[in-house]
Amino acid sequence: MSGAAAAAGPVASAAMEALRQAVDEALFRALPPESAWPATIHRAVRYSLFAGGKRIRPVLVLAAGEAVGGAREELMPLACAVEMVHTYSLVHDDLPAMDDDDLRRGLPFSSSISSPEALFISTSMRPSASSSLPWHRRDSRMPCS
Repeated sequence: MSGAAAAAGPVASAAMEALRQAVDEALFRALPPESAWPATIHRAVRYSLFAGGKRIRPVLVLAAGEAVGGAREELMPLACAVEMVHTYSLVHDDLPAMDDDDLRRGLPFSSSISSPEALFISTSMRPSASSSLPWHRRDSRMPCS
């Protein structure tokens, strides 16, 4: 738990943790299984996306949306998309041509495999992010234009 959440008190900390867990569960469901072809890519995407973190960005999406009357189940795809784009940016940031980091949050980062593979892994998160948004679904109530 972060220092900010702990300083906010136990109720706020518990609420943040519940939202973080809900986001993790939704992200887990939004991605293809690790065993799906190409398994190497799906394993690496999941490794990068679930390497830890506070999930502040998607929690802010949920909190802001709920504050103006949005329903969590309708906000969750956007929250997941925001987290996928954020993780995509972290993988790109750690490439040798950029930051060239070997660790992120104390764990070996995906880009430690090779630059072309890391680029492919992170780039594969962009379609997952955009396809999880409601206006990309046929059953959506959101207009396409």
